[in-house]
Amino acid sequence: MRFKGRNTDMLGKKEDTSKIDTILGKEGFIRGDVEVNKSMMVEGRVEGNVKVKGQLMLSKGAYIKGDVICDELITDGTIEGKVRVKNRAEIQKNGKIIGEIHCRLLVVEEGGFINGLTNMMGEEAKDKKNS
Repeated sequence: MRFKGRNTDMLGKKEDTSKIDTILGKEGFIRGDVEVNKSMMVEGRVEGNVKVKGQLMLSKGAYIKGDVICDELITDGTIEGKVRVKNRAEIQKNGKIIGEIHCRLLVVEEGGFINGLTNMMGEEAKDKKNS
């Protein structure tokens, strides 16, 4: 399991894993809601709602069944539920969103999959609220 230093991420790029505060390993399973004040890496399974005040990352094979709220999302795993991302959401080649995704910026790599509602919350949405 990776905790500190620089490792290769899901795309072969270098990532600084010292910024990951909470890791759920490949054999890990949580049934219930999870709330993390900084970043989180999920390699296992979560059945419950997940709230992360920072970046949420799912590795290939990771699975969340429940609603997700986070500042930034990078997924190469599967999320089944309503996803609300404050800023950028990236669905990598093995990533799947089944349900809804609401975000400001959405990046879907070739092979990435969304089945459900997609809602982009950009400057237009802020302008409408202020009118």
